[in-house]
Amino acid sequence: MDENIARSKKEELICELKKLPSLLVAFSGGVDSAFLLAVAQQSLGDMVIAATARSHVFPSRELEDAVKLCRSKGIQHI
Repeated sequence: MDENIARSKKEELICELKKLPSLLVAFSGGVDSAFLLAVAQQSLGDMVIAATARSHVFPSRELEDAVKLCRSKGIQHI
């Protein structure tokens, strides 16, 4: 993808997110949800919460990584 197109799409996302009063991001710890969480925090600040499901098929190490990332960025995580 062209860098200008990517930048434009990110700006569109920021504009849409800023219309929201708050946001809960389903955060798996993967690249896609991490990107959305970062942009959401940039757009909404403390009005963003990350949520990660715990299950037998979700490795505990990935949950620990998700928790650590949120702590390091000051994002509330449930």
